[in-house]
Amino acid sequence: MNKDHKNTLLAKLAASLSWQRGCTSLGLLFLLVLGIIASPLLIMLSFSANLPLPGIARLEEADITIHTYDQQGFVAEGNGQDLEKAKLRAMLAAVPLVNSASSLLTPNYQENRALREAILARSTQWENDPDAQLLRYRTSNQLQVYTDNPAQSTTRYQASNVLAEQSERTLVTARIVLGLWNSRHHDPRFSLNGSVVMRADEILAWRGVQKHQRMAYAGSSKHFSDGYQEKHKQQVAQDMELLQHYYLRGQHTLVIQGKKTRLPVESPYLHITPIISTVGASGRGTASGYLVSPGNWIDDYETYQHVFLVEVDRKIFQFNPQNDQLALRMALYLSEHWRQQARGGQYKEPLVMEDLLSASMISVDKANLTSRFVPRVEAALQKLHERGILGAAPICLSCVDRTKAQWGKDWLAAYWRIVPPL
Repeated sequence: MNKDHKNTLLAKLAASLSWQRGCTSLGLLFLLVLGIIASPLLIMLSFSANLPLPGIARLEEADITIHTYDQQGFVAEGNGQDLEKAKLRAMLAAVPLVNSASSLLTPNYQENRALREAILARSTQWENDPDAQLLRYRTSNQLQVYTDNPAQSTTRYQASNVLAEQSERTLVTARIVLGLWNSRHHDPRFSLNGSVVMRADEILAWRGVQKHQRMAYAGSSKHFSDGYQEKHKQQVAQDMELLQHYYLRGQHTLVIQGKKTRLPVESPYLHITPIISTVGASGRGTASGYLVSPGNWIDDYETYQHVFLVEVDRKIFQFNPQNDQLALRMALYLSEHWRQQARGGQYKEPLVMEDLLSASMISVDKANLTSRFVPRVEAALQKLHERGILGAAPICLSCVDRTKAQWGKDWLAAYWRIVPPL
């Protein structure tokens, strides 16, 4: 091989090596650029791997849970702590532990009277609405109270369950709840978008339920309280569940610019959200508090600045719903009646006994009218006086000859002087 041929081969080999080096350099450069582009993505993927998936809350962060009811109890809707739930917890914790007020200002609107009548009515006084396929009660002010929203099917409770479980206690709870709402809905410490927080135990305190007591030690005369019994908390839960079902339809009357105006009503009576602070392994728990607001039936009154409140004596809430049934029913009605009559100073007008009983939703026991019913009614009136609910002893202004064989009708038609406290 001559010298020129060797030089040619060396030149070709050098060119080949130079091309390979160039390709290698380009490859390395490409990989470097690709690494720069991919690095943020890898960083983001690495970071996002430590984040929870959307819509999945960490159980260890659960602090307070809002629940709804099913037929057996509470069913959790979700776990996890968010700002709104944290705010509810803080608001609930800020509610004073003791409220020693002697009375409570509660709303006294047409809807409140309608609910009182519906809850205290006999089940036979409710009727079927063929269009809504629900039971309804027609009240004395022409409103209709349903056992659920007529536009929705009854899935959690059947109408018969509502009628079977409602009682004077349910009505007392309703009065307390709206009274607490009225006292707090303008206070930002306890209100959220028109709703207010309230504790279950303060409802029991207004009802006069005693806390459970335990001896400090065996044989000790000292006792301490370990809170309200679970059965009493469940009573509140049951009443609140029932109060969520009542639905109002019809019209209410407002005086607007000096004229009586009828406006439509289509609304739940109350919006209630139970607040569960602790949940057991079963996912169920007892509400420690509630978020409560009236339905939109109250909007017309607030829009036109119609404020009707009645001061209900704490002692009325503390009547025993079973043993003091007649006294409780009359006291709740008289509170409404005196407030309605106060503007014209007519609350001192005598009441016909039959009208008082009918308005108080008390059925006359005609079979035992003079032997048992009359003494029970008069004893209930006397108890109202003794408790300070009446301003003076009740007085029958009509002459009723009780020596007659049939004097019950005269007693029902008699006028009575029943006045409020001064």
